Amino acid sequence: MRVFLIIILIISSFASIWAQESLQDVQQTRIFSLSSYYQTWDIADNRSVDEISTPVFLYLPFGYNFNLSLHANRANVSGDDVPGIGSFTDTQLMLTYHIEKANLFLSLGINLPSGKKELTVDEFISSSLISYSVFRFRVPNFGEGFGFAPGITWAIPLSDNVVAGLGATYQRRNAFKPLAVFPGEYEPGDEMLATAGMDFRLTPTATLSTDLTFSSYRADKIAGFEIFNSGNKLTFNLQFRKFFDFNELWFFASHRSRAKNQLVQAGALVEESEKTTPNQFEFMAHYRMRFRRNLHFRILAEGRFFEETSSPFSGAKLLGLGIMPEIAVSRLLTIPVRLMLYSGSLLNETDLSGFEVSIGTELRF
Repeated sequence: MRVFLIIILIISSFASIWAQESLQDVQQTRIFSLSSYYQTWDIADNRSVDEISTPVFLYLPFGYNFNLSLHANRANVSGDDVPGIGSFTDTQLMLTYHIEKANLFLSLGINLPSGKKELTVDEFISSSLISYSVFRFRVPNFGEGFGFAPGITWAIPLSDNVVAGLGATYQRRNAFKPLAVFPGEYEPGDEMLATAGMDFRLTPTATLSTDLTFSSYRADKIAGFEIFNSGNKLTFNLQFRKFFDFNELWFFASHRSRAKNQLVQAGALVEESEKTTPNQFEFMAHYRMRFRRNLHFRILAEGRFFEETSSPFSGAKLLGLGIMPEIAVSRLLTIPVRLMLYSGSLLNETDLSGFEVSIGTELRF
């Protein structure tokens, strides 16, 4: 049963991010970005886990109402007592179409199974470790089966300064074999998301956005038998943005609460006696300053706080500070550099510290 729970954790760490992409707007600028990230975490000064990743992003608008985006990545994981693993990830496509007269956005996300599956036992151990959301690795999962996620969002202007929105997404993921020695294929349960949000223009230079998302899951199966069902999830997000001439203040906060999961016992799904998936609260903020036309500088702050449960990395309290210079080489090409330091603790006051550095190129054309 523990292996099943780890597989579920690995899958869910990636799937929720993919589903949220369906709410993106249609912009008219083509974007290509290529970055390189190095992330490392030290746990109680006696264990470390490192990841080097190379994400690629492509955004292509076709006319004023339709766009296509592509996400791909490659990562290598290593560390003290952590078996090494390196692979490409699954490739994700997102299609968005805007029906202007009806204020509707139609979207379709597609997960192409280009990442590594059928892992060895050692590779599976490493994959399970990077999937814990407290670390926020850029690649929390290497590969799973083909999947798709159709979605619809309706924007409702209530006044010149207030817009409401309603959205729904259905996510389907096909069966796949996560472990080479796994008996049969693992079929993740479908996910349904419903979202309601409000956008406020507080002043000509300040905006506030809020949204509430409810996620419900069907049971995961092996060989047609239900073996696990994730508890429902409720997510509240708040975002504030304020401009001061060429400078910008941005703040984002999110709270996720999870119900108890259901585990198989005597051939039937039964609610777990003790909650395992922790609730979590996080925030991110930056202040972006313009020094010259071709040089901007961000001061970054983050916080992650997890409820205490029986999960190995629950009870985390983590704060991060960092900087992010952005160099505009030309009107089209920007080079962002990001540096973050994290410090905090896990359950039972176990020390946790992290470091992240990245450099990339972003081409807008």
